[in-house]
Amino acid sequence: LMRGALTPDPTLFIANLDGSGEIPLAFGDGTLSPDGNRVAYSNENNQLTLMEVASKQKILLGAGYLAPRWSPDGTKIAFQRETPKGFNIFIMNSDGTNLRALTDTTEYFTLGGWSGDGQFLLIQSGARIELLNVADSSRTLLLQTEYNPYGSVTAALSPDNNWLAYLEKVPGRMTPGLYLKALPDGEPRLLVQLEHWSVF
Repeated sequence: LMRGALTPDPTLFIANLDGSGEIPLAFGDGTLSPDGNRVAYSNENNQLTLMEVASKQKILLGAGYLAPRWSPDGTKIAFQRETPKGFNIFIMNSDGTNLRALTDTTEYFTLGGWSGDGQFLLIQSGARIELLNVADSSRTLLLQTEYNPYGSVTAALSPDNNWLAYLEKVPGRMTPGLYLKALPDGEPRLLVQLEHWSVF
């Protein structure tokens, strides 16, 4: 889990599902590996770091990295990496080898995560929610929303790739609502909308 803090205080923690046994890990933005043994995170200097949860030993994999996300089988990590054109989407093996760019554009993306089968990445560009093919870098539009998150991740795929949860404007309301849609052409269903606060 993550919570706000100022470095050097930690923002990343690991805990049991009932909230007990919380252990502080590091300052940064990151995710837990599928086997629960490692955390990949971007530290305060945007350095991609791997940490063993048990020993807290760290390995630095490079600078200029944001939003690392583990593949479902734990063998790869996707992330945003700074290039001369801006932050583009890359993947590499979880040991730091076989670095490969999937996008090369000035368009700004946010990285939502992997599809359950490990073949696609969920990306967002403004109000566009897309699938990025890991094999050939092709992009498939899932949904064009009316809500622009301005650089925040506001969509998630179900592990079986059959459902998309996302934020969208709610007619007559100030804050966006959380919708659920069966892919590819299901009717969107509003799950929750808060009067004065944003839902995530």
